[in-house]
Amino acid sequence: MGRAHLTPGPAEAEALLTEALAGFRALGERWGTATALEGLAAHARDPLPLLAEALSLFEELGVAEDVVDLLLRRAAVHEAAGATESATRDRHRAARTAHGAGLRVPSR
Repeated sequence: MGRAHLTPGPAEAEALLTEALAGFRALGERWGTATALEGLAAHARDPLPLLAEALSLFEELGVAEDVVDLLLRRAAVHEAAGATESATRDRHRAARTAHGAGLRVPSR
């Protein structure tokens, strides 16, 4: 995973993230799996399924910071696609999650 984030080439980064994802899945390591999925979403034509799976794993683990970050990222994807209602829903959910966990509530 670390090498993927340091690699300047998107194709190589995607290959390294795919390799990391396979390893994390084989180990049953959910946080690593979610993080690899989130990284792969940046390279995907349709990032929403990857983000949804990562979000589900972060929620299972109860890591509010990661849930908030991912919801905001997914909101940006929705917004870029013109799905403003979905973007607004994710931003509101991120704010509720942050507030419930005692985190700084994101302004946008």
